[in-house]
This record gives sequence, structure tokens and C-alpha cells, in this order.
Amino acid sequence: MGRYVLPLLLLLGLSGCVGVFPKEIMRECDVDISFPQLILHSERYKGRKVLLGGVILATRHLRGETIMEVLQAPLNWRKAPKDVDQSEGRFLIVSTGFLDSAIYRQGRRITVVGEVLGTRVQVLDEIDYPYPLISMDKLFLWEKRRIGPRIRIGIGVMGTM
Repeated sequence: MGRYVLPLLLLLGLSGCVGVFPKEIMRECDVDISFPQLILHSERYKGRKVLLGGVILATRHLRGETIMEVLQAPLNWRKAPKDVDQSEGRFLIVSTGFLDSAIYRQGRRITVVGEVLGTRVQVLDEIDYPYPLISMDKLFLWEKRRIGPRIRIGIGVMGTM
């Protein structure tokens, strides 16, 4: 049994190192840009790559592009959006390809790596809202959250399987 413990520990440890985006892409991201800074100074950060996440509010198809409105949420260690009650605002993702709104629909959690294009002001209820505009390079659509009980098997302090 002892000879199986080390390979199992290595497997569990390495699985936590795998991210949703390759390291090369993550190295391009400017992690020093906070979301509040991005809202206030999107024009200053034009051309920089950012990593953002949140929950899709709407997906619209325009001629030659898809626009997603996203409610920003802080990211956890896996780069998955956490609780949107901690949101600091909204942003827009533009994709030159077709992203089906049946898949990329309201309520789905996403993480995106993209280039800052600037700001697009749009009407939100009765105000003009300055949305940071992000050109999508890579997008990760997270699994739908399951509702109901989950059975997990724990192994010591290493985590769950």
C-alpha cells in the first residue's frame, strides 16, 4: 500500500496546478490592473491583456461579431468567478466569431483573457454606463452549478475527490 501513496499524492498535487488557460497566455495578462481601475481608465489600458470573469447578463449578435455583457466577479484560485454579490461593475466582451446565445446565455459563469479596446458607453436603465470593452482572445465557460446534495469523499487534509 505504501508504494501507492506517493503517486497518489503527486497526482492530487499536480491536478491543482492545472489552470484553465495555458501559462503562455497567462504570462501575457497584466495582473496589476484592477477592475475599478479598468472602469475608470479603460482608454489608458488599451492594448493590454487582462483576465476577467463573471456571469453573462446578455449575449447579442451583430453583423460580424458577438457582444456579451458580463457582470464582473472576483476570481478564485482556479480563475473561476466567485460570488457576484462582490461585483465591481460590468464589462463587454466582443468576439469576431459567432458565439451561440443558447450556450453563452444569461447566468453562465465565464472567464476571459482579452485585449482592452477602450470604453463603450451604453444606456443601462436610465444612465449612460461606461463599459470596459474587451476583445476576446480565450474564453472559458464554466460548468453549470449543480443544485442539491453532493457526495464527496475526503482523503485526509489533501482535499476531496
